[in-house]
Amino acid sequence: MKFHIKDLKKAIILLAVTCTVASCGKEEVYSCDPEINAWVVKNKVEFADISRDELAAFDYDKQEGLWASFLPEQKAKIFQSKYQYLMKLILFT
Repeated sequence: MKFHIKDLKKAIILLAVTCTVASCGKEEVYSCDPEINAWVVKNKVEFADISRDELAAFDYDKQEGLWASFLPEQKAKIFQSKYQYLMKLILFT
């Protein structure tokens, strides 16, 4: 059985379309707790640029939900802030 480039292109396009259609309409899930999840979905835009200290002020379940909603860049920003905080602690102890 021979595969041609046209067949491969068709297969790739079909796969891309299938993945796109399958991902449409998926519910946003950031927490297993329905109340926390609803809160995160409602507030994720408001807290998209939250600081590490502001995140730490929430109870742990909300922290987890917010963390799951963050983009990788926001997670990196919070990790960098935590790293700088820890380095200051190490220098002064």
